Amino acid sequence: MSIRVGIVILLAVLSLTACKKNSEDVLSPQVPPAQPAPLPSPQATLVMKAITQPISNEIGGYYRALPSDYDSTAEGYPAIIFLHGAGQLGNGKGQLQRLLYYGTLNFIKDSLIPASFNHENKKFSFLYLAPQFKTTFSVPDLDQFITYVSRHYKINKSRIYLLGLSMGGRLACNYAARYPERIAAVASMAGGMRDDSYRPEKAANIASHNVAVWAIHNKQDQMVDTENSTAMISLLRQYNPEMEARLTLLSPMGTKNHDAWTRASALEFRENGKNVYEWFLQYTK
Repeated sequence: MSIRVGIVILLAVLSLTACKKNSEDVLSPQVPPAQPAPLPSPQATLVMKAITQPISNEIGGYYRALPSDYDSTAEGYPAIIFLHGAGQLGNGKGQLQRLLYYGTLNFIKDSLIPASFNHENKKFSFLYLAPQFKTTFSVPDLDQFITYVSRHYKINKSRIYLLGLSMGGRLACNYAARYPERIAAVASMAGGMRDDSYRPEKAANIASHNVAVWAIHNKQDQMVDTENSTAMISLLRQYNPEMEARLTLLSPMGTKNHDAWTRASALEFRENGKNVYEWFLQYTK
């Protein structure tokens, strides 16, 4: 074969190869680049905010903690009204932060309370609303607050719960005795009802309206007598044996054995498999 013929054959082969390559480039389907998998929707969290708006003569402001997706839903939420103790009285403005270091609000502040809880294969998100009283704990002022938040927040009115510590726990029980039709359940921590002539009547009113009560108290409490809780639960059981009236006595803890709420407000504190938040969800009006 001559050199000239060899060159012609080589050029022909290269030409065919180039045409084939170009043809493949044109006819091959255009495959889009792989798309990243969609990110899961972010889990709701609790968003807490101080509201320095007077609600009554005794309530100068409050904290509210709402699920982060609150504005995107239309449903009514169960509400926990958190009631502080005597050491956290204040003007509802610059002194409102006193509420943040005790019980449930302290855990919310530290992101230790989830935005939802499971009950009967359904998720429930609470609204947490915590008024600050100025000088005294007043049932009429608390009623004014509950009326206010029921009008201004998306609250399921059949699922309003009271969670109080110390004097706030006593206020919760007194409120349930006065307005039992408004409350589904009460958790009183180191509170209960004081020993006076009205205690049997108050207990009877709570029991007759089937308001569930869980009293948690330290043994040997030197600031609020443990008997305030034990006697109250005994009366509730006497008046209505079918109603949930639970008593939990804890080992002594804290100054003068008074702090029952640090343990009882924690997620890890459970009885019959439920913490206090899950326990609330069992009850409706």
